[in-house]
Amino acid sequence: MKFGLHPNELNVWKGRITERVAMTYFEDILIPFLKEKEGWTDIFKADLSCPINRIEKELIKGNKKVIEGMEDYQQSWYLDQPRNIISELLKNFLSRCIYPNEEFLNSCIKLLLILEVATDGIIFKTRKINETIKKGKAISQINKNYYASDLRTGNQINFFDEKDLPEQIPLVTGEIEILEVKSGNACIPYHQIEDYQRAIENGFYLRYFHVGIITFRGNSFEIKEKLITNPREVTKYPLGKS
Repeated sequence: MKFGLHPNELNVWKGRITERVAMTYFEDILIPFLKEKEGWTDIFKADLSCPINRIEKELIKGNKKVIEGMEDYQQSWYLDQPRNIISELLKNFLSRCIYPNEEFLNSCIKLLLILEVATDGIIFKTRKINETIKKGKAISQINKNYYASDLRTGNQINFFDEKDLPEQIPLVTGEIEILEVKSGNACIPYHQIEDYQRAIENGFYLRYFHVGIITFRGNSFEIKEKLITNPREVTKYPLGKS
């Protein structure tokens, strides 16, 4: 008996496979190339959830009026969220034994405030500078932002394991790219186009991959990728089409 997945489920699996194909290409081929050509010391995809909701964005900007009228428990939850987001951002760096300098960190936060749509990821290209931060200070910047404690003991919870970190953490600067992966006839929808154009206008880049499926049986794919730095180049058409 012939049988197949529901088309929507099939598209989900195709999407996951093509995203993994693009990331494998990025990790195995593109990262070594970019390190050699552009001199980056580390390149990685961040583990962050985007976008941040509107209330959290306003709180990061310092506008606490957005929570006026909320119940106390709601206010408490939202007041902690911006700090959590910044800490999650810092953990991505510290887990690689590096730490963003103030300018780079502010740039990262700026992008999180700009993005209004979900992305396939955020990529950091980093370069070490001749400055460091003490391990204890870096850890405290993460832990203090959570304002969380163990309900049994009341002690502050540590959100990062510092045992493998050096005493002095190298500071880094760098560039940030938005990751977008499409496959087949899929294209960037208009709401994403507008968002990505706005991000590029503010100094960020879009790393766009298009994965063509030649054959699943033969494990064969075609990858086209482009670094888009001009907002007018963000179109609904897949790479290679116009």
